[in-house]
Amino acid sequence: MPLYEYICNDCHKEFELLVFGDKQPDCPECHSEQLTKKLSVISSPAAGTSNDAGVCDPLPGGG
Repeated sequence: MPLYEYICNDCHKEFELLVFGDKQPDCPECHSEQLTKKLSVISSPAAGTSNDAGVCDPLPGGG
């Protein structure tokens, strides 16, 4: 069950939908089937901006 992002070509609403099999999705706002699948981009932190500890790093303050 992939999650896709769409924009409606009629009312321009942007939304996400779980798509089951070959089902043709429709806009939740105007029910149009004239949709464009948006390019999904994987987000990642910019270089040098992450404060997250690495998986194998010790916990701050010991422990």
